[in-house]
Amino acid sequence: MNIYLGLATNYNLQTDILLKEEESDMVSIAYIAMQTIFEDLDIKTNHFPVGWTTEKLNESYPEITNNIKKQINKGRIELGSHTYGHPIIPLILTRDFIKQIEFELEIDKKVYGKSPIGFYPPEWCYDPTIPEVINKFDFSWIMLLNSNVVDSYRLDFSETFKPHYVKGTNNSYSPVSFVYGDKNLEIRTDIFNLFDNKLSPKEFASKFLIRLEKEKGDILDNLFVLLYFDIETPFFAYRENNKNPAKNMYLALEEIFSANNIESVFISEFLEMFPPNKEDKIVPQMFATYKPLNMWKIGSEKLDLLIEEARQKIYLAEDLYPKDPLVLEAWKNLLLAEGADPRIAVSPRRLEGIPLGNKIRYGNFERVIDAYNFAINAKKLAHQILDK
Repeated sequence: MNIYLGLATNYNLQTDILLKEEESDMVSIAYIAMQTIFEDLDIKTNHFPVGWTTEKLNESYPEITNNIKKQINKGRIELGSHTYGHPIIPLILTRDFIKQIEFELEIDKKVYGKSPIGFYPPEWCYDPTIPEVINKFDFSWIMLLNSNVVDSYRLDFSETFKPHYVKGTNNSYSPVSFVYGDKNLEIRTDIFNLFDNKLSPKEFASKFLIRLEKEKGDILDNLFVLLYFDIETPFFAYRENNKNPAKNMYLALEEIFSANNIESVFISEFLEMFPPNKEDKIVPQMFATYKPLNMWKIGSEKLDLLIEEARQKIYLAEDLYPKDPLVLEAWKNLLLAEGADPRIAVSPRRLEGIPLGNKIRYGNFERVIDAYNFAINAKKLAHQILDK
């Protein structure tokens, strides 16, 4: 029996623990290095660039977006949607969610020449409107964490190796694939320890393959294992005695894919080979178990008030003057103000600090100031339209 292995990653230059002055180093140590590894291994990978990040990369680091386009055309990258401004979808209105997708689609078509195929909700936060909205844009599937459904809805862990359907509003539904993980975050920890040189490539590959053999024993039909990590991760593992963190992942994946029963696939490929049962529809919880929704609410109350003021003015301006170019600019500012990263930057978890590599990382408060400015600018632009 084959094990179908999918790899998925995202691109988010607004990551809250990244300082602005670190951006070019991160692009080199993480983005360029990991793209080279995926290309050298000649494997299939699902990529989810945030729309704003695609815009910024195309302006400042076109070698990154050019390579993504090249690999898409070679059939080695499957493009997915991750919204324009990386919001927490349960915290925004559906009209805003639709705009988040529309803005991202426009950029993806312009930069990559392709539209996304599937959807990855930022921070794994599910919302009942997601299936209905993404169906309007002809997306084929959703990617979630298995902790969105295991236990809370009495779905057994082993069942997350198979595709299912998730329910949405107005009788909508969509196929879903679940990222391989566990409540204790052992796999997530192993991935960082691999980059951090605390776990050798052989040790990682051996642990991973042994784990898969155990999982396979509980599954009667074909197993789909979706391995996910943020493409920025190697940067946060970089230090003087670990100057090429990405190489460890290359060696580990090389070993894993050399196994006889491992086949590299896109998410779409697996779903086409083994479509889910339409009678089997589940309702995920709104957040993954290790990231409660309050993480993005506490500390952002005033920002929410500013966003709501801007939102109502923009709605009115768009209804009155739908073709005014200032409306698009106002929307763009609002969508960026809604981003998840400024919110998590002021969360208790970030205020305590997170040990990564050889240092403690805190939330970047510059992201918070940016979000306030985006909200203020959005309201100002809407006023300009309404005052004409």
